[in-house]
Amino acid sequence: MYPPDQSRRLVRALKRNNRVASYVNLETPYGHDSFLIQNAEFTRIVRNYLNRKYESIQDSSAAEKQDARTAHSSSAGTTPA
Repeated sequence: MYPPDQSRRLVRALKRNNRVASYVNLETPYGHDSFLIQNAEFTRIVRNYLNRKYESIQDSSAAEKQDARTAHSSSAGTTPA
């Protein structure tokens, strides 16, 4: 696994290059295998991330549908030359 400082540097480098990245350091007595054990904090972090991704996908899908409806309605009254 990667030491926390190295992970933080990686996130900073990604952000400097306009990439979406975040870092969370969980203190746990289980070491780097803590994700294998039911851990409420880990579950909360992953759930929040997945919910944000889901909402982003839903928003994008709704915007694409609206764009398609707008394009269709604006071209519906035209006749090809």
